[in-house]
Amino acid sequence: MTAAAEKLAPKGTPKTTPNAARAAAGLPPYEEPPKHPNLAAALAAFQAEVPNVRKGQTANVASQKGSYSYDYADLSDVTEATLPLLGKHGLAFSAMPTQDERGFLLEYALTHESGDRLAGKYPLPAAATPPQQLGSAITYARRYILTAITGVAPGGDDDDAQATQAYQNQPQQAPRLQAPAQAAPEPRNWAAKAEQDYAAGAPASHLAGLWQAAKQDGAPLEHLDRIASLGRARQAESEPTDAEPAAEETPEDAPAGEKAHA
Repeated sequence: MTAAAEKLAPKGTPKTTPNAARAAAGLPPYEEPPKHPNLAAALAAFQAEVPNVRKGQTANVASQKGSYSYDYADLSDVTEATLPLLGKHGLAFSAMPTQDERGFLLEYALTHESGDRLAGKYPLPAAATPPQQLGSAITYARRYILTAITGVAPGGDDDDAQATQAYQNQPQQAPRLQAPAQAAPEPRNWAAKAEQDYAAGAPASHLAGLWQAAKQDGAPLEHLDRIASLGRARQAESEPTDAEPAAEETPEDAPAGEKAHA
């Protein structure tokens, strides 16, 4: 009975409570929502009451290796079981697609009426992804995050493990063996080869042939110059050096035609 109704009621009328009024109307008694000082206490109370979330959906997967199926709880199964109970304990879950410098993300938060919150970002496919695929990715992310952040695990038989076992038991094709990729050969150091051969006493003709091979191989210009210098040095070494140097001619020794010029 409200305060205004109590003033108008005859004296001696007993006061009624909200639950008494609900009982008179055939309704269950009203329960005051529990109050928790922070998010941790509210989440602990939620987890103590969380119901069993059944896996009400079945997925059939076909591939070249065979086909298998597994049961799972979709987003509606999870939210129907969790969101009302979260609200009872002063908790709210939210998720919103957004974008930052890292790309397209799902920004989520579990917030308590005290102001405490658990928040994070879940990566999504690029914004250029076809809308249907992007919507499926967002739905999956919402379900995955909601169960992870609240500690809810969909119940029932371990269908995921059974599906995996059934998949593994199916005959599978032998894997194709691929030859290991060969690394590209490193460019040959023709200058070092020439220096090695030069030190071993290779003749100038050998160094000339080495220069031709290096040029055809596309050796750098500095390598070609080094090989050429070694070839010239070897050619100079092969020239006779035991002859006495010719004496300097004097005007007296010069031929007759050159004396007049001197």
